Amino acid sequence: MPTLTMELPPDLLAQAEAAVQASGRPLPDLVQEALRAYFEDLLDDAACTRVALEAKARLASGEEHWLDWEGVKAELDALPD
Repeated sequence: MPTLTMELPPDLLAQAEAAVQASGRPLPDLVQEALRAYFEDLLDDAACTRVALEAKARLASGEEHWLDWEGVKAELDALPD
């Protein structure tokens, strides 16, 4: 497995050492878990942003339209039973 060397500010290193003590797990395991969670959240946020921008573009182009609550109720009422 590749090795990553990095510098940490003293306060972050202290938090990492406290987490190692509290969890009883090795620091590399905690760092890998934290990075996985961070990157997953980052990619989820990027996907949400992409979807929102695509929806905004469709609204701006007129391809889709915005419905307020009254419009939603009207469309639901128009559906066959």
